Amino acid sequence: MPNHLVLRIGGVAAIVGGILIVGGVALHPRERGQLHDAEHLLEVVAGSGRWVGLHVVILIGIALLLGAFYGLTHSVTGERGIAWARLAWSFAIVGVGLGLLLMLIESVALPALAETWSGADPEQRDLAASAGSVGYELAMTLAAGSAVVLCGATPLLYGVAIIAGAGYPSWLGWLGVMVGSISSIVGMTQMVTGDTTLTGMILFPMGLLVVAVWSIWLGALMLRKATPAGSLP
Repeated sequence: MPNHLVLRIGGVAAIVGGILIVGGVALHPRERGQLHDAEHLLEVVAGSGRWVGLHVVILIGIALLLGAFYGLTHSVTGERGIAWARLAWSFAIVGVGLGLLLMLIESVALPALAETWSGADPEQRDLAASAGSVGYELAMTLAAGSAVVLCGATPLLYGVAIIAGAGYPSWLGWLGVMVGSISSIVGMTQMVTGDTTLTGMILFPMGLLVVAVWSIWLGALMLRKATPAGSLP
């Protein structure tokens, strides 16, 4: 596949994926106490008419990020930059996988559990809530993992690759390092403290939004490089 075609595919994937993530996260339902426990979350899911659709939108956006990272991996030049980009690519695969699993749970499993819970008899509601707790804990675990790998290590390592290599402006690399470092701290904070409200409602969505905006910038630069007369400053 010609390099310019890789850049075009990666650039389009980065821009479209970033826009979908920004839109999905911005419109995501948020209510007080939503992540306090499983029952609060199930109540929000059961009462939201846009929960499934928004998570499908975010899922598609995260999937497209893999195309963006592929294009970046194959467009960084310089021996050191290429080495770091290859390492970052392995984290990108794992990170996108974690993000997709999280969105599948939130778009398929949680709505099904919420429907069962909301329609259960009082005697069976505790059992339904227990099943919901499993989905809740799994979602929180994947959210923390996604924060560390997808929003953290991946842009951090790609940032190092851009700085160490050539082909992209250094500010894009430093921005990736900054975003990745902050997101990694956010994910590890949730793992250590178990504070799902601060991390899940504020910090993780903000980290995902920043990564999405970084992806849009990256996509614009890829498309610029893909044009015959394109050149970066």
